[in-house]
Amino acid sequence: MSLGVVDVGGTTNIKLIIYDNELNQGGYSETINVPMLFPGNYYVEQDANALRSAFRHLVNTARDKGVKYLGISTYRASIIAWDKSGNPPLINIITWLDRRGGLEVVNGFPCSLMRRLPLLSSILIPTSPVTQILWLLRHRQDLIERVRKGGRRSLVR
Repeated sequence: MSLGVVDVGGTTNIKLIIYDNELNQGGYSETINVPMLFPGNYYVEQDANALRSAFRHLVNTARDKGVKYLGISTYRASIIAWDKSGNPPLINIITWLDRRGGLEVVNGFPCSLMRRLPLLSSILIPTSPVTQILWLLRHRQDLIERVRKGGRRSLVR
C-alpha cells in the first residue's frame, strides 16, 4: 500500500506527502508555491491556472512514485467560477483572505435582522463564501450574462 496526500490547505503552498506502509512519512514530500495576488484594496486572489498546474504536477508525481491511494485536503472558503468545460477559469480564485465583497455584503444587512437571527451572523461574515458569491453576482454582470445566454456556469467554493 502506498498512500499520499495533496494538501491545498495553505494559502500560498500546495504540497504532496507520501506515506509508507506503516503510515510514516515515506521520505518524499514536495511543496509548490502558488503566490497570492493583490489586485486591489482587500483583494486577495490566486491564479487558478497556476494552482491547477501545481495540483496536476503533484498528482502525476504521486502516481509516478507508486501511490495507490491519494487523499486531497482543501481550504473550503475560497471561490472560483468556470464554465461547464472547466477550462479556462472565468476568474482568479477569490481566497478566504479576500475582504472585498464580504465587508460590503455584511455591512448591507440590517443589524436588527442579525440580532434576531444569531445563526445568520455566524454565516454572514466577511470571509464567508456566501458573502463572496453574493458580491461576485452583484459586481460581475459579465458572468450573469453568460448564464442568461445559456452557457451553464458554476460558482463553487
